[in-house]
Amino acid sequence: MLTLAAWLIPIGTMLDGLENLTSFVMLAQALNFPDWIAMIYSSFAVLKFGAIGVGFCCVFLGILAGVVAWMLKRLKFRSLYRVLWFIKFPMDSML
Repeated sequence: MLTLAAWLIPIGTMLDGLENLTSFVMLAQALNFPDWIAMIYSSFAVLKFGAIGVGFCCVFLGILAGVVAWMLKRLKFRSLYRVLWFIKFPMDSML
């Protein structure tokens, strides 16, 4: 989860830069720019907000999964912890 967020959030910022460059092109011809440039501008905006939004959801879910895994391990719910075998975190070695 957190690795996915580490990729998506910077990709979102790169898409923001592309959106800004596209807006500069639109501002150079403020009254007379082609319609297809507006579509590219809107596409960059949608992809930017999608990447950043999904990235922050991954951060939240990764932290939540880490806290739940830590609590399960700390409270010795081994049978329930075995059900959630797919949650592996670096902090497992710290406990």
